[in-house]
Amino acid sequence: MGFDPNTSLDSFLNEIALIICRNLGFTQGSVAVLDSKDGKYRYLATVGLRKEAKEAARKFDYTLDDLNDQNRYPRVALTRSVIFYPGELHPYIQEEEILFRRPSQVGKEREFIDQMREDDWIVSRFFNRDGKILGWLEASNTLNGKLPERENILWLECFADIVGTILIARFKY
Repeated sequence: MGFDPNTSLDSFLNEIALIICRNLGFTQGSVAVLDSKDGKYRYLATVGLRKEAKEAARKFDYTLDDLNDQNRYPRVALTRSVIFYPGELHPYIQEEEILFRRPSQVGKEREFIDQMREDDWIVSRFFNRDGKILGWLEASNTLNGKLPERENILWLECFADIVGTILIARFKY
């Protein structure tokens, strides 16, 4: 990934979402970033979503309290910044169901232990210098239908760290 210093924020984030899919074996990749004007997080780049899901994603916003609400978004921490949201825990609100690629598959039981469900998703957060969440990379639905390999989880975390660093250095977050 070469980085052109003249790249716009939108282009940069779209490229990151593409990298999540192309290099890490996911069919869906998204990037959400903190809006410093109102303190809410919004999806600024999405890849692999249906047209209506892509439009809906841009309308969602989240507060820091939303992100940290274990009841609203039950999860399992995989690393310092990577979080797995297993579908069995219903880690989404009803309004977010439009974001799923195959809504008819939501809620179906795993056929095998390492199967990735339609309603499973993985997030790797990135942070500013003070440790505040700047945003996250989100990935779901693997090409092979299985939960991602540990190596790909670590790459997602690495990409998130790089994105955070570039947002701070280049885009002045």
